[in-house]
Amino acid sequence: MHTYSRSWSVSRTLLLIHPDPYIRDMLDICLSYVGWHVLIAGSPLEGLAYAVQDPPDVILFDLSTSGMNFFAFLKRLRKNPLTDSIPIVLIGNETDWLQSLPLKDLNVAGLLDYPTDLNQFHSQILVLLNWSEDDFRPSNYGELKQPQVTLR
Repeated sequence: MHTYSRSWSVSRTLLLIHPDPYIRDMLDICLSYVGWHVLIAGSPLEGLAYAVQDPPDVILFDLSTSGMNFFAFLKRLRKNPLTDSIPIVLIGNETDWLQSLPLKDLNVAGLLDYPTDLNQFHSQILVLLNWSEDDFRPSNYGELKQPQVTLR
């Protein structure tokens, strides 16, 4: 299990399920920087194991992940009482086809297209979850320089 953390206490845990190690690392660094404790899974099966072992506050699931499609993953996640209420944020390219599905009924907080500006990605997740930005600010936030990262 790969994690990256800052020196301040973290208030929320995010399980990132993504097949590409480069993108996983980029998202991990950006989200860890603003206060998330990020757990990394390269496959849905690995993600399910982490979710049962240490249930996260939210799951960030990439739709291009192979090995198990999202709906099979969701079915297994919702069968377990330890993981049945974990909100999910989906990320991917061309997610318009999912807009017509009853995602709220599946406890899917929403969909995000791949970010071009990762500096805003954290805020987009918070908006979908209806969580406060204040939960992630360290006491020395104003003194820290935020890295500028763009995913191309």
